[in-house]
Amino acid sequence: GLLLPNEVGLYDMSGNVYEWCADVYNSSYSEAPADGSVWDRPDSKGANRVYRGGGWASGARHCRVSYRPDWRPDVRDPDVGFRVALSLQSVG
Repeated sequence: GLLLPNEVGLYDMSGNVYEWCADVYNSSYSEAPADGSVWDRPDSKGANRVYRGGGWASGARHCRVSYRPDWRPDVRDPDVGFRVALSLQSVG
């Protein structure tokens, strides 16, 4: 990798692609689920979803997990994707 690994030994995880999230976009975290579950609601079909981080064509200020804009769920873009992940318990 170009940079040092993160705390679980993975390299270059930021700035690859923006990551789609299942969460419906909300302007604040005041009503976010405390247990980390998906932030959804019954009327959310077609609602804008959160995407995080930055893609390969992004400026540095977008390449951080706290950057969370929203987009329509039907949008397709070469630097927006998703990340497949396992819990650390599953790996080791």
